[in-house]
Amino acid sequence: KVFNDQNPDIVIDGGGKVTLSGGGQVRVLYQNTCDQQQVWTTSHCQDQDHPRLTVQNLTFVDGNAKSEEDGGGALSSIGVSYAVINSALTHNEAIGSGANPQRSGTPGGGSGGAIYNDGNTFTLAVCGTHIANNTANEGGGAIFFVSNDRTGTLIIEDSILENNPSA
Repeated sequence: KVFNDQNPDIVIDGGGKVTLSGGGQVRVLYQNTCDQQQVWTTSHCQDQDHPRLTVQNLTFVDGNAKSEEDGGGALSSIGVSYAVINSALTHNEAIGSGANPQRSGTPGGGSGGAIYNDGNTFTLAVCGTHIANNTANEGGGAIFFVSNDRTGTLIIEDSILENNPSA
């Protein structure tokens, strides 16, 4: 989990030698400026400009999101910007049922097999990254991206997204 009251710029660099696994049980990395357990730093969490996270030269595998609160299989964020550079996200799952917001009678959480993004003004940059063999019961087998006020930006450059089905 990335805590909001830490350094404004956070870089997690695996040097091409690190694999982070959720063991098929939990998400791999979580960041949410509006999650009070991650420490609120402003009175309006959706407008917080940090922390700014960069993950690079890492492999994320076997992440699992079971409910709406769990977000995406490997990487999950609400209202925050980050970049994924020269990494691999493979074999992650969003296995909840129902979309976000959850439908009546469902737990939600079936979106974002590899990456789950939600919020207003934020940017997700995916560069030089391989995203493959991830699944979602709802939307975004590879990437689930929703900018509620349509001010968010998704950038995908020099990346391969393959075999990421959504039910």
